Amino acid sequence: MKVIGFDVETHLIEDGLLTPPLVCATFAGGRDTLTVARKLSAGLTPEEGAFAEMPNGTWELLTSAQQAEATLLELADEVDVVAAHNQVFDWAVMVNENPALLRLVFAWLESGKLRCTKVREMLIAIASDNFKFDNRVNKNPGRFSLAHCVNVYFRKDISASKKDPNAWRLRYHELDGVPINQWPRGAKAYAVEDATWARRVFLAQSEPAKLDQGWVVRPNGEVVNEREQMAADWCLHLMACHGVRTDRENVQQFEAYVRSEAAKADVAARTGGFLRVNRCKACGGTGQVGVVPRLMPCTSCQGMDDMACRAAGVYKSRAKKPFTVAKDMKRLKAWVQHGYGGNAPQTDKGNVKTDNDALLGSGVPVLQAYAAGKEFSKLLDTYVPVLWKGVDQALTSSPNVLVRSGRTSWSKPNLQNPPRKGGFRQCFVPRPGKMFASIDYSGLELTALGQVCLQFFGHSTLVEVINAGQDVHLWFAAKMLNISYEEAARRRAAGDKDIKAKRQSAKIANFGFPGGLGVSAFVQYAEGFGVSLTFNEAETLRNDWLAAFPEMEEYFDMMSSAGNYGDFTIKQVASDRLRGGCHYTSACNSFFQGLAADGAKAAMWSLTKECYLDETSPLFGSRIWAFIHDEFLFEMPEKWAPEAAKRAEQIMVREMKKYTPDVRQEAPPALMRRWYKDAEPVYDRFGELVPWEPEQ
Repeated sequence: MKVIGFDVETHLIEDGLLTPPLVCATFAGGRDTLTVARKLSAGLTPEEGAFAEMPNGTWELLTSAQQAEATLLELADEVDVVAAHNQVFDWAVMVNENPALLRLVFAWLESGKLRCTKVREMLIAIASDNFKFDNRVNKNPGRFSLAHCVNVYFRKDISASKKDPNAWRLRYHELDGVPINQWPRGAKAYAVEDATWARRVFLAQSEPAKLDQGWVVRPNGEVVNEREQMAADWCLHLMACHGVRTDRENVQQFEAYVRSEAAKADVAARTGGFLRVNRCKACGGTGQVGVVPRLMPCTSCQGMDDMACRAAGVYKSRAKKPFTVAKDMKRLKAWVQHGYGGNAPQTDKGNVKTDNDALLGSGVPVLQAYAAGKEFSKLLDTYVPVLWKGVDQALTSSPNVLVRSGRTSWSKPNLQNPPRKGGFRQCFVPRPGKMFASIDYSGLELTALGQVCLQFFGHSTLVEVINAGQDVHLWFAAKMLNISYEEAARRRAAGDKDIKAKRQSAKIANFGFPGGLGVSAFVQYAEGFGVSLTFNEAETLRNDWLAAFPEMEEYFDMMSSAGNYGDFTIKQVASDRLRGGCHYTSACNSFFQGLAADGAKAAMWSLTKECYLDETSPLFGSRIWAFIHDEFLFEMPEKWAPEAAKRAEQIMVREMKKYTPDVRQEAPPALMRRWYKDAEPVYDRFGELVPWEPEQ
């Protein structure tokens, strides 16, 4: 197998620009490609490139931006694999330089010519239980950098050159347009280093590896499931590059709402006497004296702030440092202990927990108000600044193709778990002449769970209900009420409140129990949906659920047996991807979450190809800007959005059926003029899809 390493150096990434201008490209190879490398280097002038040949037959080639494409194409024709680390960045930069390369990148990804050492390492780490903490080097792998991979396979630390703020890594814009033969030696050396290491890491990763459950790396050097994940990685990066815009007026409204809610944390802290607002010795600066919960206002400072206390003569400050408002942790912990009747949850070191879960579960209103306000303070820091970036330019986020379950994640901002309150989603708007489309699978994780059960046990009541076209939540609600599905449907249509409440309980059960939640954990889970259950009520609900779906007893028994001797490894249905280090609940979740993710990623690839390449498709010219596990968010040309949305629905169902062939799949599309959580399909009197609008 002939392999070359590839890397690019560019201007710095900027807000709204994930494809900065190219400065140079670098290539690295071995003896099997030395002849073609010599030939290519001979055709370059000293101003255009630099070539180095090592005694062991390996070589390195640095080319200017102007020569990068031609060199790449000639080398790629001669090899089986072009290896790069975080390759989606490199290929997006190259495509930005010449859009004609786009079709070739898709083809090369499909054929397996392009390989990403980062994605490969993530898959290997997931299989070997080194994803969260890498036992091979006793370090957290972080974002699986090239430096981490080099450390894993060669026990060499190259991180210093990556972290140095004066390193050439951040300065190549200074060399844009400068002839290669005028570059400093350090700039040349750093540029070729990543291509060299990418090739060496790829070859090290290609060593066959097999566990009892199956292959991690096949005999041909291919990591199981790498092509599918690399394809999805490319699609996600294209989403990030395209980005999305935000609306100034709505961002202002969201910020105002978040600021007002965040301020309530300080109000609650003052009320509870666990916020130090001054230097008063009588009350410790909290404005409250006494013992929790019997606190009284301090008569000395009356809760005034530091400046007011000094002005009123409460005390004279001789401190050199300015006063800073801070929490009184001792009193906060006292409130938590009070809320839990002296049995407050504790940290591993035996301290009273004061995290938001502990505060919200305390039952103490002042602590719950404080926790709620703190959550909004986080939104103020993490979401508001990012939203403002999208007002004047595209908001480019950071998707991640793979976590241990096989799902994706998202950051800067987290579009997969956005704030529910304050109108966050409504801040996102399509560009002029465009329209948003939301297309999500109906009950995807339940359909995947049903397919998994069919695969393992040969039967599934869940699949029977889904294939009958029935609402699974309503079906289970009818079971619990001992009435027919038809009667439950009729009563729901009539607005029956009992049916609505019972269906909500059924929905929470259908979402919560498949992942292996115990009764106590389920009580807390239900609280997140605004439903309060006693332990006995939750236990009854679980027993009813298991009776309704008997295959789940077998499912849970299988997981329990697998974990008899500690953590274990599972083999994913359909993709054969392995996940090591599983325990009971992670295994329960991974089988159906992983299958759903694999099917959605297959759909992502087909959708993206039509959006970018197929000029005969209604989807051509549309762009996906976010993927939320079971939902794709599109920006479509308004004039053919109905046809494009319908085509996307067809592709999504077709691709998911390849992974869940025995279960009915649906993916109804909805059009909208800004991002709405509640958007649903709306059709005009001619049967054409039209934008959903909220009720005024």
